[in-house]
Amino acid sequence: MQDLSVKPRTKSKYLCANCQTRYRYNLSKYCWKCKQTLEKERLKTKRKKEKVKQRKQILRKRKAQSPTRQKKDCDILWSKIVKKKGACEVCGKKLNLNSHHIVGRKNLTLRFDLRNGCCLCAGCHKFYQQSAHEDPLWFADWVKQNRPSDYAYLQEQRNKKTLSIDYISLKSELENKLRLV
Repeated sequence: MQDLSVKPRTKSKYLCANCQTRYRYNLSKYCWKCKQTLEKERLKTKRKKEKVKQRKQILRKRKAQSPTRQKKDCDILWSKIVKKKGACEVCGKKLNLNSHHIVGRKNLTLRFDLRNGCCLCAGCHKFYQQSAHEDPLWFADWVKQNRPSDYAYLQEQRNKKTLSIDYISLKSELENKLRLV
């Protein structure tokens, strides 16, 4: 009779999924050599991914501090403040509002001045025949009639030159105005 407490030695049952060698214990689908090399490769890729992630974070910080990004942020804040009026200043519509610079954005002296902003619906801004972009002379007359003090201020300020703008302080100033409006 055979002793059942002692199992007879059998051949290795399991095949390694990587190198196709037989191995005895089924702790994973790989033999111990393949398992070690795969673990090393996994760690290498993990380190590479972490380095790439760190580089991306550094680039994001640099990009957030760039003057171009700060200028764009100030433009967005300026636009939000102008749109807070809630309705088109020409026709009174409350949907599809746009912010419009009376004196163009190229003029840095007035670019972020709130008196240079006008809240318009999409039609009065660009699409109607009598709109700010399609008929600028009509719009200039409209500003003269409906906002005479702003028109005089803009005429006075538009030829002044601005050498540089501190976008960080301007951004915080615009954020404060947005909270107050």
